[in-house]
Amino acid sequence: NFNASSYLMQGNKVGLNLNLSLNPNSTYVGDYFVPAPQPFYSIPYPEKNNMETLWKNIISTLKDEDKIETIGFKTTSNEAIIFIENNYYVSDTQAIGRTLRIMSRFIPMTISKFTVVINKLNIPISQITIDRNKIAEIVDAPNAELITKKIALIENSSKTYEDVNISNQKRLKRGEFYISPFYQIHLFDPDRPLYYQLGASIGGSYLLKPGLTLSGSIKEPMISTFNDIKRGEKGKLPKVRTKLKNYLNVQDTRINDLTLSSYYKLNKNLYGRFSVGYFESMYAGISSELLLFRETIPFSLGAEINYVKPREFRQLFGLREIDNMANLNGHITTYWDTNFYDYQAKLDYGKYLAGDKGSTFTLTRSFRNGWDFGGFFTLTDAKFSEFGEGSFDKGFFFKIPLNAVVPFETKTSFVEKIRPIQGDGGAKVEMAGRIYELVAPKRKSFISQSWSKLWR
Repeated sequence: NFNASSYLMQGNKVGLNLNLSLNPNSTYVGDYFVPAPQPFYSIPYPEKNNMETLWKNIISTLKDEDKIETIGFKTTSNEAIIFIENNYYVSDTQAIGRTLRIMSRFIPMTISKFTVVINKLNIPISQITIDRNKIAEIVDAPNAELITKKIALIENSSKTYEDVNISNQKRLKRGEFYISPFYQIHLFDPDRPLYYQLGASIGGSYLLKPGLTLSGSIKEPMISTFNDIKRGEKGKLPKVRTKLKNYLNVQDTRINDLTLSSYYKLNKNLYGRFSVGYFESMYAGISSELLLFRETIPFSLGAEINYVKPREFRQLFGLREIDNMANLNGHITTYWDTNFYDYQAKLDYGKYLAGDKGSTFTLTRSFRNGWDFGGFFTLTDAKFSEFGEGSFDKGFFFKIPLNAVVPFETKTSFVEKIRPIQGDGGAKVEMAGRIYELVAPKRKSFISQSWSKLWR
């Protein structure tokens, strides 16, 4: 709970009180501006049109009433399958529930099986199948969510689906663009505990075709103390991170990132990614990744290999060289969904940017409503004396979803990673959009954890 009060003086008192209540464990958010959903129809609207017209009604209703995008649909003799992408609701479970309601409103009773396939970048990830007749019997019961969970089938989606009708060819190519303020902080410098930078950022992404996306952002600093940062190189390793101040000192317009990435499925459980471009403020290159992801076991296995070069300090298109840097680097990663109070564990093993070899252990508590808290540490074959001050890399991070404090649904979050001291040992390339980050939130355990929002 956070409380704040302020007063205006000049004889009379005027009080202003702000009270925010935040609970990472709660699946409820103050979505007062989100329209109430349709009921689940035991008997659909009278069938007056053919299936093509009924699907058009479903697609338009989902978009207009529930802000859910339909990618495609398919009808068999006894099953209606819809492919959706949820870019609005924090919980995919809530998007699934609203989709099932609209399907029950239009799909004729001759079709008893409903399947909703959750997609990301138009790639199918997970699917949920229900028997509409069984749902109609229990949907108004006090414990309807619990009963529905017992009779619903949640599994990895197939790699491909045959004879799918695309809802809108233009939907396969789409762009998302933004202009927003940004902030950046630099902490724990002995000369000054806090440096900061404020400015404007413009960026976005464009889906060129399913799985192929171009994304980037440009930053324009406006208020900054970064040009006062003096602390620089340390330790005896190749200077892959401790020249950070040379990047932070730049006060001109800069390219923060610019990346072309291709995501694909090799089979039902194996995902791949290939990226090329400017991944972060300090490094550019090419990157390839594979992820073996199965719903039936709590472990996933990933492998990533990168070939990168450091960017010029000006952060436009130029590159430079670092002596003895490991341009070719990568890791094998094991992910473990512990199923214990929402804790997720990750262990990386491989070669880092400075050429040192070792492991990074990360523990995250991923709450069902979008909050994340966690920490990490890295130990490599680099000696503590070579690393310099701090001895080894460690830090913590958190993600606070904005929907916790606004009266509507949004996937925007406040994200921060904090290192007390950063050296050159244990340094990895920072890259947005690694496969697990896209796939994991749509896995069975996450959908199950937020199942209470199915009929919300």
